[in-house]
Amino acid sequence: MGLEFTREKVRRDRLTGLLLVEGNEAIKNQLMNNVPWSEYGFSPVLSADNGQDALALLERQSVGIIVIDIQMPVMSGVEFQVSAFLLKPVATKRFLDVAMRLHKEVQKEQAKEHELRALRAQAANDLLSLKEKFLTDLLHQKVAPAEISSKLEFFGLAECKDRDYQVVVMECHNGQGNSACEKDEYVLNIEFFDQAKQLLVGMFHYSLLINYNCRQLVAICFEPNENFYLYLKKYLDNLNLHFNLPFTFGVSSCFRGLQNLPMAYREAKVALQYRYIHGFNRIYFFSEIDVGHPANYKQFYQLY
Repeated sequence: MGLEFTREKVRRDRLTGLLLVEGNEAIKNQLMNNVPWSEYGFSPVLSADNGQDALALLERQSVGIIVIDIQMPVMSGVEFQVSAFLLKPVATKRFLDVAMRLHKEVQKEQAKEHELRALRAQAANDLLSLKEKFLTDLLHQKVAPAEISSKLEFFGLAECKDRDYQVVVMECHNGQGNSACEKDEYVLNIEFFDQAKQLLVGMFHYSLLINYNCRQLVAICFEPNENFYLYLKKYLDNLNLHFNLPFTFGVSSCFRGLQNLPMAYREAKVALQYRYIHGFNRIYFFSEIDVGHPANYKQFYQLY
């Protein structure tokens, strides 16, 4: 008979715990009490009488190393994967040496997994930043038409290629009517973007949100329908209620093909200019503006 050491699959951000599964109370007390386990970096240190009790314990508590008798009732040690094997009677020093070796291996795995998670997070953040830059470049017609299709594929936006959409430029204002762009503008911008993103989920069939600057967000809303205004009004009211600040939306005409995004964006910005004529907390549609009318032309000239 003997004891075998097994290594549990490493779970992230945990200390290396140890579980001793031994039915002989004398051996269990010797191994549990003759070593100051916590001083060697083991936490928690647990024990069980048999394999079945060990499995029940593992459902509640994570450990990195399991030491189990290879022959015991209910569930034997041969049903576990083995990393090391010791014959009984087991010398405490030999037991500790093997435990420490496995302890270092588990710590190396933890460090490697932590590094991999950090790399994955960095890659995801880089991809997100590149995606937002691509969309911002699209707004300003800085992407060659021949490259649009391949880049949509690369950023997982292929489904946007042949869909109808309208662009909504959303602006936040402070209580005095000036744009909310003061010392706390960075914090406000993050909260504005996060809240706007949450509200967009489920409100439109599909949408993209661009964090454009400290006071404006640009939303590309795909497949708008006859309820588009009602959705936007609900969206505007929710933002107003959350921040207790006035907002204004400028909305473009309906377009298809993201190569037309610069034109849609310009229309939304033109519509947004009407906030200085008719006030905040409103939604202005470019399709409802007679830009060519002499009176409107004079107003826009004065605004610009």
